[in-house]
Amino acid sequence: MTLSANAARTGIDLAWVDAEVRPQDDLFSHVNGRWLATHEIPDDRAQDGTFVMLRDRAEADVRAIVEGAAEQSDDDARRIAALYASFMDVERVEALGVEPLRPLLDEIAAAADHTALARVLFPRQAAGSLITREGRVIGSRLIAQGFTGAGYFHPRPSAAGAGYDAGYSGGTNLGPSSDKLINGIHNKLPNGQDDPGNFNGIGDLAAAYRRENGLPPGATVPADAVTRSASGLDPDISPANAELQIPRVATARGLSPGAVRGLVHAHIKARQLGLLGEPRVNVLELNLALDSQYPLKH
Repeated sequence: MTLSANAARTGIDLAWVDAEVRPQDDLFSHVNGRWLATHEIPDDRAQDGTFVMLRDRAEADVRAIVEGAAEQSDDDARRIAALYASFMDVERVEALGVEPLRPLLDEIAAAADHTALARVLFPRQAAGSLITREGRVIGSRLIAQGFTGAGYFHPRPSAAGAGYDAGYSGGTNLGPSSDKLINGIHNKLPNGQDDPGNFNGIGDLAAAYRRENGLPPGATVPADAVTRSASGLDPDISPANAELQIPRVATARGLSPGAVRGLVHAHIKARQLGLLGEPRVNVLELNLALDSQYPLKH
C-alpha cells in the first residue's frame, strides 16, 4: 500500500472512503470503510494505516538527513552521523556482545555494598554533586549557601543551625497555624539587647524580601521566598522568586535586566520527567554563571 498525494497532505486517502456510509452516521467507517474491508496488516506489524506510513516516511527522512550529515564539514554533524551509524550497525553490535560494557559490569560485580554500587553507577551524585573551580571544591548542587550580597541571587530562608549549616539540617517544626511561624518572636532582654530566642516569622521575612528587592509594601511574594524548607538546605528557588530578584542583581552588576533574565531562563530546570516537582533554579549554579559571564565590578 502506498500513500496517494492527497493522503500525504492530509492523512486521509479518498480511495478508501466508503460512500455507502454517511459521515453523519459513522464518520470513522465512512472515512476508512473500504480500507478496513480490503487491507491486510503485514505480518511484521501489529497495526497499520495512513498515519503509520506517515511515521515511516518521517523516520526515513530523518535517517537520510542524519546519514547525510557524515558528508558535512561541521564536526558536530559528523559526530551525530557517526553515533547514528554505530547504533545501526547491527552486525557489529551483535559481534561485540557485552564486551564494550565488560569493564563497567566488572565494577558492578565487585561492588561490596550499596554505597560502592552508587559510586560506580552515579559517581557524581554519590560524591555529593560537588562543584569545583580550579581544583577547589566550592559547594554542592544539592546544598544551599547563604548568599547575601546585592549582586547575587539569594536562596530560601534557612533554619539549619544558624542558617545553611549542612551539619544541622532541619526545618522549624512549626505548623502552618503557628503564631511564631507567622508573626515571629521579638523580645528584648533586661539589658535592652535582643533575646537570642527571637525568631523572624513569615511576615518579617516577607517585609525584608520586599525591601531588598524594591517591592512595594504588601506586594505578593513567592512562598519559597519567605518559608524555610524542611531541610534548611534547599538549593533551588522558584522561577518567580528569581524573577523578582533580577532588578536588584542587574543594578548591582551594572547590567540590563534583560541580560540577567536571559541567564535566569537558561538555568530554569523543568519538572523531573515532565511530571514531578516544580520548575526551579539552582541558586549556586546561577550565581557562578553570573560571576563567569558578568563579574562584579569592585
